[in-house]
Amino acid sequence: MAITFDAATGNKVGSGTTNTWSHTVGSGSNRILIVSVDTGLSISGVTYGGVALTQLGIVNYNSNNEHLSLWYLLNPTSGTANVVVTASGTTFIIGVSASYSGVAQSSTFGTLASNSGTTGTASSNTVATTSSNQLVVDTVNNGAASTDTPTASQTKRYQPATSGGAEGDIAATGGNMTLSWSFSSGVWAELSVAMNPAASNITHILADGYGGLFR
Repeated sequence: MAITFDAATGNKVGSGTTNTWSHTVGSGSNRILIVSVDTGLSISGVTYGGVALTQLGIVNYNSNNEHLSLWYLLNPTSGTANVVVTASGTTFIIGVSASYSGVAQSSTFGTLASNSGTTGTASSNTVATTSSNQLVVDTVNNGAASTDTPTASQTKRYQPATSGGAEGDIAATGGNMTLSWSFSSGVWAELSVAMNPAASNITHILADGYGGLFR
């Protein structure tokens, strides 16, 4: 089963303890919701429709005063609900959510890759993939709050206005992949991970020797 992009959205709060935005999950099977968050303080939780997401990974950067994290929820309920990010105190909160179908509901991810830098006009992160059937989710934030432009073969899904945070995806090659985003000069962080596809359901039909069929 191929992994299929569903929808993406997000929001930026310049100063607050929570960031809330609406996301609509489609009706495809084997769904997943991915949420990337960039903040100046630690996150105490991320929910979708009141259901808690699980943190997949985090990178601390900008002298450890800024945090880019990735969260997920398997089999989110189809329909529209709020994503709510709660910080440990008052700070900026940048969030992007993306939903997909056709994603394995166990052994969902490959190995998360992270990188960060203090200067330059581009990020760079190398992620391992094992199959061309995987889809790599890639998220970035730049401290200049400028437009993020991904490598040519990657699809940018969403970037909240006046923020440096963005999320995209790209089909896996089955080997190591170096992904990058360009932006105005500033500190940056990037997280990338491959998602595994759900197994296809194959029904074998055999002749029973009596002119009929059995499964």
